[in-house]
Amino acid sequence: MLKVRSKRHLLSYLGVVGVGIAGLCIYRSVWGSRPFLERLARADSLIAQERKGAALRGLARMVGHARESSQYLSIAKRQMELSASAAALRTLQRGIRRSADDGRLAALVIHLLLREARFEEAISYVPRVVHKGYESIGAEALIKAALTGSRTGGDSPSRGSFHSERAEHVPEEPVKFSQVQGGRDQAYVTAFPLDRGEEQFRVEPSPPIRHTTGIALARIAPALWLAAFGVTGMHAFLQNAACAYARVGELHAAFRLYSRILGTEAPENTAFWATVAYDAGQFSLVFELLPISLARADLFGTYSAASTHARTHLLLAADAAFDGGDRARARAFWYAYVDRFPGTSIHALYNLALTAPHAQERVRMLAQCVEGDKTYYPAVACYARESIAFRAAHRQRDSVTELLSERGVYSVQMEQEHFLSPHFPVEARSLLAELAQEAMHGRADVRFALEYFRFCYPAQKRLQGSRGALWQLLEVFPVDTQVRRYARWFFFRIGEYESAFGLSDAGGGPEDAFYRALAAASRTGRVESILGGLVEATRAVEARSAAFANIAIVLERMGKKTAAAEHFVLAADEATRESVRQLRKEAGEGEAEEHPRARPAAGKAQRWREWYQRAGQLLQQQGKTAAARALLQRAQAR
Repeated sequence: MLKVRSKRHLLSYLGVVGVGIAGLCIYRSVWGSRPFLERLARADSLIAQERKGAALRGLARMVGHARESSQYLSIAKRQMELSASAAALRTLQRGIRRSADDGRLAALVIHLLLREARFEEAISYVPRVVHKGYESIGAEALIKAALTGSRTGGDSPSRGSFHSERAEHVPEEPVKFSQVQGGRDQAYVTAFPLDRGEEQFRVEPSPPIRHTTGIALARIAPALWLAAFGVTGMHAFLQNAACAYARVGELHAAFRLYSRILGTEAPENTAFWATVAYDAGQFSLVFELLPISLARADLFGTYSAASTHARTHLLLAADAAFDGGDRARARAFWYAYVDRFPGTSIHALYNLALTAPHAQERVRMLAQCVEGDKTYYPAVACYARESIAFRAAHRQRDSVTELLSERGVYSVQMEQEHFLSPHFPVEARSLLAELAQEAMHGRADVRFALEYFRFCYPAQKRLQGSRGALWQLLEVFPVDTQVRRYARWFFFRIGEYESAFGLSDAGGGPEDAFYRALAAASRTGRVESILGGLVEATRAVEARSAAFANIAIVLERMGKKTAAAEHFVLAADEATRESVRQLRKEAGEGEAEEHPRARPAAGKAQRWREWYQRAGQLLQQQGKTAAARALLQRAQAR
């Protein structure tokens, strides 16, 4: 009897549960199968009955069934009416994930975030409303954020990354502030919301502004920034508009915005506008604004933002003067920088050394660089090479001069040389040896190890022991691209071709293709087999002129003299167009045994002349006298 009763209770319980589950399934089925508008009407009915909880639950379920932007907007509108802003925001954000191009969703999100004073998040949606008819809400977000002092956080957007030097490269022209990390890079930033405030080079045009946070302020249309500037008069918005133009390469449009600043007031960030002017080639404004930057630095002190802007501006002015061909004015700016900011003047000192009128002044400036920072590779390398050049020149003095100097008799020229002789307060060999040892242990730039090798062997015209020393460097730095490329060049230089071919993989790219082609030609004995690799090598800017010249040599040996002449001309023309970076790099590779300032331009010009002359000779052999004469005259003019 007890068992029967228990079974009845169990069946009753299961029946109740089953009915409940069935009812729930029927309810959900009916709700889920109803067309969207019917479910929306049901939600409106619940709202009218003031059944807020039921209405919100129904709306939340509808979000999963929404497919179009208008449906997400309908749900969010009712959630906002029920004061459920958080739920409305989630609905809209889900809609944006499905329909990213609908500006209505983003505009409503901005509206909700502004109501809650969540300005950082609001700004992140501003790019989504540009050109969608909702620019006004975007401008409102920018203005409110600025007026409340909200900041985007993260790093400032910069003009791009900087390219590292090759190990053998020592610059032979002044270091451009606009090319040095930490210089112009800091001046040219998106100024949102208020901005009141090693040796690396580049000569290519700066890449577009990139933002390092998730809020891509630099992608916001200039019209929005200009609208915000029109309402508030805040210069930061005008700067941001200039950055937006600069990002897409419209530098002159960016520069023209400066005219919107009233003539009765000075710009808040003169260094910024000096940078814009420099990029647009309007150097006069760079010089015009400099006194304001310097006066503000004097007023606010060494550790102020004004002082940082003044450093930026002064170096930009030097760049502008140098680019304009006024070397004396550029040197005056660099001297002013050294006087005003002695603790941060390594690049200015180096530039003064490179533009010095004589060796004594050059070495004096380089010595100051070395004493200030002995890890600054360009200055150390130039200092060491100056030492080599001075000793080589001293050894070449003729016997008569030596005899006269021993007897205390000096000609006017001898006195001039004596008094203008450079003084080397630091012994170059010991300095390089110390830094090379640090580099071998990973505590200094690997280029110091290469510079010490160059100092001991190629610069001294010594080969004995050089192979072993270079293989030791390769053992310490087996995968370092700079070491492998230098070793490959050196082995070719001394005729160790098999060793050079063994290092054919040195970072990849067209330059490696050139060496692989050489290796293939040496194995097959067929000169024409090298052409494919040489053609690929022309894709590398730094190897292009040499590749064209080698193609010309191959074509000449194949008997194709007209084509060879054309490629000799291409080689010479390309060499004249190569950037300063490639010229410096080539000087470091191809003339490593010489002092870099001894005759870099002469050596390069000699190659240009040889290529033009060879092209002219080939055309003469083909009977093309007029074209040959023009090329020979061109060679003489170089």
